[in-house]
Order: sequence, then structure tokens, then C-alpha cells
Amino acid sequence: MLVAFSVILIGALLLTEKRVASSRPRAWMMDPTDDYGRLTQMVLRGADALGTQANVWILGASDTREMLMTEAELNHRVEQFPGGTRVVTLCADGLLLEERAAIIDRLRPRTAGAIVLGINLGQFCRPAADLEGVAERYRLGFRSVVFDEEAGRIGARMPPATGHFSYDNRMFFLRRLARMVRLGPPPEYQDHRSQARAGMRVDPWPFRRMRRFSSEEFDRRAGLISRLAARNRQAGGPPVVLLEIPTMDYVDPGISGPNRTAELGVYRAAVRRLAEREGLHYLDPAATVPLRRDDFADFAHIGDDGARARFSEEFLRQLRPILEGRKP
Repeated sequence: MLVAFSVILIGALLLTEKRVASSRPRAWMMDPTDDYGRLTQMVLRGADALGTQANVWILGASDTREMLMTEAELNHRVEQFPGGTRVVTLCADGLLLEERAAIIDRLRPRTAGAIVLGINLGQFCRPAADLEGVAERYRLGFRSVVFDEEAGRIGARMPPATGHFSYDNRMFFLRRLARMVRLGPPPEYQDHRSQARAGMRVDPWPFRRMRRFSSEEFDRRAGLISRLAARNRQAGGPPVVLLEIPTMDYVDPGISGPNRTAELGVYRAAVRRLAEREGLHYLDPAATVPLRRDDFADFAHIGDDGARARFSEEFLRQLRPILEGRKP
């Protein structure tokens, strides 16, 4: 009991929000692919930690991370943008829209710049069970009323927040016990993990069981986006951009079955209606840049640097007028 009490006491004294935020960069990453360790520290530092320039906040799952060039490469491309624009990538494996809403609410981005959400049919039509699973194994190192409320809408229950930072985020720290005792420099973050051009060799049959369009799940996520946009407007935040991230069936719909083309059309029309209703921007760079099935490493991830560059250049071209206050 004495040992257990000592561990709890040390955690309460040392594992504070301020300590996590002020640690050296990447200090809470277990390895080069620990997205949530990286994200947590950046979010706790807040938007003001990155200065007063216009920040483009890119939030997405691994499909967004793999589709775009690295943060450094994107920042090199926007050097000529007005106002000293900076790109900040906040992507993580499987990052749900509900988790992104929590991140944005906590960051409170400044008016200048943009909030970019990487989306696609799979993101909008994830089954409720995915959110239930994340609620049970909460991955971020900060609690969020926004996330708790969104989880509650589907009947998932988050543990009550006590106000004690180390206890409320115990799952985050328990996953990183080795990090707390490890000596040496923190790991370098690895942006891209999909480097193979294997698209033509992918067996199409498993993908015919991928997520289908569900009006119920789409409406659930559309409501989330509407609430996110309303909070952002109330806080005086920057424009919100929905960025379409193509999966392999975007360029080869037949891989997901004979009705996929019509299904994708229904989805895109629904996204455009959502964007128009909420005053958001909807960008679809893949509609005008050449992507091939062979550019993909698997169904959801681009594996070719040339394809990343083409997509990213078109994305930035479409984004620039938004940052300048013009229509794209």
C-alpha cells in the first residue's frame, strides 16, 4: 500500500498539465510513430505557443498524413503565402472526428489561417462502435467536455473527470511509463509510414466489405461538424476547410463493388450540402490532379512521394485564396 500510495503521490506532484506542456518537444512520444504523444503536448501548449502568424491546422487520420507532404515540405511551399503562413499537422492513426473536435476546442486557433479536416466516406460513416472503443481506451492526454458530450450522444460513457490531471489521464501515462524512465533524446517523428507502390497488386475482394454510405452515421458526423463550426465561429476562429482524402476506390470505384460510383456521388453531394449550410469550404484536389491505383500502398494510404507532391500542390493552390479571404 505504501508503494502504491507513493506512486500516486509522485504522479500527482510531477505529472501536471504544465509539466507535460513545457517538456522538451516530443518528450512524451514512445517511438517515432507515437502520434498521440506528439499531439497531446502540442495541444496542451496551445495555439499561442506557435506565435501570431496565420496557422493552417491540418487534422486527420493516417490517410491524411500519408496523402500530404511532410510538415516541413508543406511549410517550404507556403513561404510565399501572405502573412507568414505556417502549416501545423495534427494527424494520428485512426484519429476520429470526435477527437479532432476536442483538439480544436482545446487549441482555440487564432482568426488568421484555417482549420483543415481530412475527410472521406470512411471518416463520415464510421460505425458508432469505433467511438465506443476509443471512449473505453481514451488516447489523448487531456480530458475534453466536447469529446465526452459526443461520446454521450451514442450512449458511450467516459469516466467522470475529477480535476486531477494525472488521474484523469492515467491511461495516457500508463502507456508511457517507459518514456518516463528512459534516458536520452526523444525520438524524431516519422511523418510517412507508407512508401510502397503496391496498388495494382492489392486484392480487391476484401475492400468490398469496407464502410458503405450510411445516412444515419453521416448525419451523426454532420451534426458533429455543425457543432464544431458553431463553436469555432463563437470563438472567432479561422475558416474551416473540409479536405477530401481519396481512398483507392476514388480512382478505381470498381474495387469496392459495382455500386460504388453512385455511392460516392451520394456522399460527395451530402458533404457539399453540409459545407454550404455551415459556411465551410470543401476542397477535392484529387478531382483535378492525376492519381492512379498504383500510387496507393493499400486501400487507404498513398505510398508514392510523387503522388503526395501532386496532391499537396493542388491542395495548397486551392487553399491560398481562402487564406487571402477570397473564394477558392
